[in-house]
Amino acid sequence: GEGAAVGWCDVKSLRFFSAACSLLLLLLLCRLASDRTRLSRSTKAPHFVLIALDLWLLPILFFFYFLYYTDVCSAMAVVGCLWATRQAWPVLAFASGAFAVLVRQTNVVWVAVISLLVLLERYEQHREDKAKEEKHSKKAKDEKRSKKKGQQLAGPRYDSGLCSQISSWRSEISSSVSEISAFVRSRPAQVVALVLPALLIGVLFLAFLLVNGSIVVGDRSAHAAVPHLMQVFYFAVAFVAFEGVHSLAALRGVGSRRLLSVAALLLPLALVASRYFAYEHEYLVADNRHYMFYVWRRVLRPYRAHLAPLFALCAAITLLATDQDGGIALAKRMLILAGTAATIVPARLVEPRYFCVPLLLLSLHSTKTSSSGAACAQVIAKIAFNAMLLTVFVRYPFEWGDGSVARFMW
Repeated sequence: GEGAAVGWCDVKSLRFFSAACSLLLLLLLCRLASDRTRLSRSTKAPHFVLIALDLWLLPILFFFYFLYYTDVCSAMAVVGCLWATRQAWPVLAFASGAFAVLVRQTNVVWVAVISLLVLLERYEQHREDKAKEEKHSKKAKDEKRSKKKGQQLAGPRYDSGLCSQISSWRSEISSSVSEISAFVRSRPAQVVALVLPALLIGVLFLAFLLVNGSIVVGDRSAHAAVPHLMQVFYFAVAFVAFEGVHSLAALRGVGSRRLLSVAALLLPLALVASRYFAYEHEYLVADNRHYMFYVWRRVLRPYRAHLAPLFALCAAITLLATDQDGGIALAKRMLILAGTAATIVPARLVEPRYFCVPLLLLSLHSTKTSSSGAACAQVIAKIAFNAMLLTVFVRYPFEWGDGSVARFMW
């Protein structure tokens, strides 16, 4: 009855639900990280525990494991949808994806992105299996071809120019698109089973939009979409801050000249975004419990344009850390970055919690990892940082003007 409903919605029950979601999230991260390390030749299998723990300790998410915010169950549902889709369990993929959208409407983007990510993974596996078959069946011919290629490579090369590089990219993209199209046509039943949960969720979401008239549930004026391009640079800063060790590992082999060149190219965009595409939400300046209240008032509002070089550098690190390999691996990470922009750019409010899901997905699809020692050091650093934040929350409350107690938090 009503009493039972109230009992399930009291503070302790809601916080217990959040804690349970956090433990389920850790389990899912372990499973996904295990798959990642198994596929990586340069990573030892036990390393997946450090990877999963490092992701689970993400400070902007870990803090809310002990409170009730929808971000925890949102991240758990999206990660669960990824795992279920990879396991080819369409019913569970639909259930977890639908729950993710119910919790946070913008997760419909991630449901679509996940189906495309797994489709690319299936194609990648198909291509690797096909290459192995050809290697075993045509070993003699391959040896002859390798000799010919070696002779050809010994000659002069004239394709080092930018035009040749762009032409090479265009031909590679065209070839990949045609190959993926052929792969989809050759396996219609498998592809339909893979994307059907996302399609059903998309249809239901369109029906919701028609009935509700907007993606927003609640105060529509406070969540009106804007072209908040600075969100992309804020996300890049968060990526470098919270995944610094792994981003440095991914940047091995990338020269400082290339890094600075990309940052220089991004600097005008950062300057334009900081001047014309940055917004101040009323929520941001109305609640002095949140750390972003002080970051905005004391740093971002007065010095945002002056920090454009830092934003450009962080964006360059994010892009180059993402561009670790070519082909499908790069396509998957660029797809995640596109989903990130689609979910955070329309948001007027600068809220670090919005970065949780894209940070998790981007890290889970990284092909290069740091050493066990470096990963362990990052885990210890995150534990210490999270402990400090929780200590401030518990031991240093302050009093609002109305006499109520407030505590510092994300």
